[in-house]
Amino acid sequence: MTARVTLDSVTLTVLCENTVGRSPGLIGEWGLSVWIEAGDRCVLLDAGEAAACVGNAAKLGVDLARAEAVVVSHGHFNHTGGLARALPLMPKARIYLHEDASLHRYATVSDIQVNPDNLPDIGMPEASRAALASRGVVTADGPLEVVPGVWVTGPIPREEAVEGRGGSGWLDRARTRPDTIRDDMAVWIETAAGVLVVLGCAHAGLINTVRLVQRHAEGAPIVGVVGGTHLRQTSAERMKTTLGFLGSLALQLLAPCHCTGAPEAFELRKAFPRQFTGMTVGDVIHFPA
Repeated sequence: MTARVTLDSVTLTVLCENTVGRSPGLIGEWGLSVWIEAGDRCVLLDAGEAAACVGNAAKLGVDLARAEAVVVSHGHFNHTGGLARALPLMPKARIYLHEDASLHRYATVSDIQVNPDNLPDIGMPEASRAALASRGVVTADGPLEVVPGVWVTGPIPREEAVEGRGGSGWLDRARTRPDTIRDDMAVWIETAAGVLVVLGCAHAGLINTVRLVQRHAEGAPIVGVVGGTHLRQTSAERMKTTLGFLGSLALQLLAPCHCTGAPEAFELRKAFPRQFTGMTVGDVIHFPA
């Protein structure tokens, strides 16, 4: 059996997120894209909604051609729309996704006020599907190491009842097939300080995701959780359960963003003031700090 690689450090650069920090000239989109530098190996997690990933990468001096892997956390448009522009710039990257990532999926009326008979497709845009079709992809049906020390979870079991089914959308416009977003995945990074979990949207649930990582990280402590937590407008019960679970970890870093929600992020910051940090477009997170 090949020995596991433990990285001395890792650097995350936020290429796409809802908000822009203090870096001038960058753009925000409702979505997420994170550039991961693990030693001399590079991984892109998601590609945002449209132009932010590629445009911001150029302004931040991120060379996308260095990417050896692209991980698609799930198939929503705001995590996959930028693939059409980004993939041609990453010729040597292998793409890792779940087999459901390219499904058509539809928003609920409460999400977007439209004619219920004409719900918009919020799945992967056609241009991104075409870009993927021209490349070899790896179906992640379980945990896989994408570059040394960086892993993709594969599908995440839904064990924590309070975290729900993962979303409110549908797989058909007739709204007969609920979309549980089975394709939701995350990344974890094994460092000398412990394990850093990088979430795309955590539709499978933050607790469910971290528990899966705990089972596969060979006893290493979970010391960092960053990315989209899908806690926006969540219930008080779920927030309380999430805070209790995070409190059980040996956290050194907590950086929620994107689908977390401002009030929910405030609750996380109040509970973990020393570990909490912002995560907006242009932010660079070094771990360990």
